[in-house]
Amino acid sequence: MNYKVYCIIIIAAVFVQREFCISQSNELYWPSIPDTARIKYIGEISSFQRWNKKQSGFIETIVKYFFGEEDALYQFVQPVGIAVSKKKLLFVADPGARCVHILDMENKLYDGITESASENLLSPVGVAIGSDGTVFVSDSERRLIVAYDEEYDVKFEITEHLERPTGLNFFQNTLYVADAGKHTIVVFDNGGNYLREFGHRGTFDGEFNYPISLAGKEQLYVVDALNYRIQQFEAEGNFRSAFGTLGNVAGKFASPKGIALDSRERLFVTDAMMNNFQILTNEGTLLLVIGGKGTERGEFMNPSGIAIDTDDCIYIVDSLNKRVQIFQTLNY
Repeated sequence: MNYKVYCIIIIAAVFVQREFCISQSNELYWPSIPDTARIKYIGEISSFQRWNKKQSGFIETIVKYFFGEEDALYQFVQPVGIAVSKKKLLFVADPGARCVHILDMENKLYDGITESASENLLSPVGVAIGSDGTVFVSDSERRLIVAYDEEYDVKFEITEHLERPTGLNFFQNTLYVADAGKHTIVVFDNGGNYLREFGHRGTFDGEFNYPISLAGKEQLYVVDALNYRIQQFEAEGNFRSAFGTLGNVAGKFASPKGIALDSRERLFVTDAMMNNFQILTNEGTLLLVIGGKGTERGEFMNPSGIAIDTDDCIYIVDSLNKRVQIFQTLNY
C-alpha cells in the first residue's frame, strides 16, 4: 500500500479513548498511603477509533473501504514529543506516523498535521505553541521547523541555522530550539527570524552534549542529554546553574528526555532508561519519583515528551507503550 494512503488512513481513523479510574480501590496516588498524596493518576490515551474528525470526505471514504464502519482501531506508531495549548488541545509528534496528532478531548475531535510547505513531514519530533496559537513543529530529518496557524495551514518555515532541531519551547514571545546536531540552542522571534544562538559541544557550564528538550517561563531549562544534567539559562542565554549526574538511582539521570514546568516552577523530567519521571525544585532538589518499567498504570516503557497544562495536569508520552499517560498534581 502507498505510504501516503496508509498515513491518511491512520489519521482519518483516530478516536481518543480515555481510561479513567472508576472506583476508590482503583485510584493511584504518589506517594502511597499513609503519606500525603501529591500526584494522582487520571487516565491514558492509548487507542484510536473512528470518531468525530475535523477532516472527512475522501479520507473517510478510504477508511470505510479498507476497514468498514466500526472496526478501525489504531495506536500511536512512535510518539515522541508533546505540547498542550491553552485550549487544552494535545499535540503529539509521532515520527513513526510522520504526523502530529491533534487531540481535542473535551469536544472529542481529532485532527492531524502531515504537510509542510513543500512536502510531507518526515520526522516530526518537537512541538511548541506560540502565544498567538501558532503551532511550531520541528522535523529533525528535514532539518527545519514548520509554523502552522490555528487552522493548521502552513504560515512559514524556518530552514536556516538548523542542523538537527529537536525540542522546542516558546516563551516571552520567542522560540527556543534545541539543536542536537549543532549542540546549541538556537533562538528565533515569533515570525521565524533568527535572533541568536548559544552553546557548543562540551562538558563545561553552558556547553552541551546533545541538548534535546526545553522548558521555560522566566528562565530556560535545557535537557543536556549526554551530559546527564539539566542546565538553567536566562532568556538571553546567560548561564545560571546546572544540576544532575549520571546514575540509575533517584536524583540522578540515566537517559533524561523530556522536561516541563508546573505552575509553581517545579521541574518534571522523564528518564527513558529508568522508565520514570522525577519532580524537582528549580534548583535541582529531588521531591518525588514516579514510575518504573512496565505496562500497567503509572509504569512506563521509554517515556519521552512531557507537557503540563494550566491546571497542572501532566501528560507524558509513554513511547514504547504507544500511549499518553495523564496525571494530576494535587495541592502541595
